[in-house]
Amino acid sequence: MSRILIVTYRPAPGHFEEVIALLRAQYQRIRALGVDTTRPPILVRSAAGELTYVASFAHADEVDRCWEDPEFQDLDGRLAEVAEMIPLRALHEASGSYADLEEVGPDRKASPLARDDSDEAIELLS
Repeated sequence: MSRILIVTYRPAPGHFEEVIALLRAQYQRIRALGVDTTRPPILVRSAAGELTYVASFAHADEVDRCWEDPEFQDLDGRLAEVAEMIPLRALHEASGSYADLEEVGPDRKASPLARDDSDEAIELLS
């Protein structure tokens, strides 16, 4: 059964781009591990600047493979140094019937986290 993970980070002041770079590195590590994702991840920003990362995995055990990997754990530790992981309910946008968030990346038609080889657009996290 597939899994969707949604994680929200509040970057420390001056570390917005570093958080994005670390999320990019995590995604690249997931790909290097051969983890079966069902689609490229999505990265969105709230009005207050929090970043929400949405990742889809083909199977629940694929998520565990990531957390068991020392390099992925290191990236997660570095991410914790520059951003606070916050509950989804802490987003102002989560208090309504729907959340209206801005996609992060120069190409709104494609995932800002991964470059799809079939898409010529250069994305933020590729």
